[in-house]
Amino acid sequence: MSILKIAVVFRYDDYSGVSPTQVEEQIIHVFREQGVSCVFGVIPCVCSGNQFSLTAQPEIPVPLGKIELLKTAIQDGVVEIALHGYTHQTVVRTDLRSPSEFAGDILFQRERLFRGKKFLQDALGISIHLFIPPWNAYDANTLHALGELNFSCLAAGLHSGLSLPDINLLYLPNTCGLTNIKQAISQARAYEQPVVIQVMLHPYEFQESKNKLAVYSLADLQDTLAWLVTQPDVYITSLQALCDSKTPLGADRYEQNLKLHRIHALLHPALRRYCRLPLVYLSQMDAKKIEIKLLMGLLWFYGIVLLSMSGAGFALAFYLPGFVSFMFIPVSLGVLLVLLLRAWRLWPIKYRTLFPLLAVFGFLGGCLIASIV
Repeated sequence: MSILKIAVVFRYDDYSGVSPTQVEEQIIHVFREQGVSCVFGVIPCVCSGNQFSLTAQPEIPVPLGKIELLKTAIQDGVVEIALHGYTHQTVVRTDLRSPSEFAGDILFQRERLFRGKKFLQDALGISIHLFIPPWNAYDANTLHALGELNFSCLAAGLHSGLSLPDINLLYLPNTCGLTNIKQAISQARAYEQPVVIQVMLHPYEFQESKNKLAVYSLADLQDTLAWLVTQPDVYITSLQALCDSKTPLGADRYEQNLKLHRIHALLHPALRRYCRLPLVYLSQMDAKKIEIKLLMGLLWFYGIVLLSMSGAGFALAFYLPGFVSFMFIPVSLGVLLVLLLRAWRLWPIKYRTLFPLLAVFGFLGGCLIASIV
């Protein structure tokens, strides 16, 4: 019986005019030593200041020395290039939502994508077809713009996202980091269908960057790669090679995996700890099986919430009808309206919105039943 292969793609984000060159030289060296490749998400003209500010800032292009470093790595087959935004500066207010460089007007987005793609193509002398959105954030207009500019693959995340089946794009989200890749491999071996793992790296995560957020070292990367290449059922591949293979990476698979994470976000935090999602990109079949189990858990949990709050509303309205009519019902209706507005603004909703929404709805339902009987 043939061994099912587990495809692993490494992705390094935020290569730019301000990222630590010495660390990146060593990262490339580590991958070269092991004879495997990594996707580098390159920011053509990174903003010079606060990336979370809406204020216009000077741009710092990738300097010639770092361009030459990439050219050599590309020629050696160690690095492939993905466009990682244009300046990596948010264009939306971060007090209202997560940061994003690609949101809203399609003409604005298309212009940034075009300029970023042209910069990298002119500098490196290669075609650019891969896109990694900053903060893994994008919208439907981003997908339309990517299709118009002949991008072939979007590499984002699984905690938020969307796909459009009418746009000819492939999707490969990141699934884990360097610290839990071995756990992801162990999980991947439990599934019937072959899975894909995308490992996401950042400059600040390496201790050699001297960043306070660092969690591993270059030696850890070297040890992990050395371990992976000895695994008979694992192969490290480039993102483009995976796209060119027969591996299904279409919108249907991406949407099924996104659905799992949306459902998982509706669970109570305590339940989430016992129902952790795997650190892999599942096949549609395996994702569907997990979806059914999660939905059963949701029905059980929120069924209890509705019944409990309905009982509380019924009891209060039955024994204290005047007080409930004067105080509880008007307040509950107001809270329900606020929660509905919050759900509309934050769609798709998560536990912190759905739980109080159903609790208030159940309470009002119990009050209504008590008034009828």
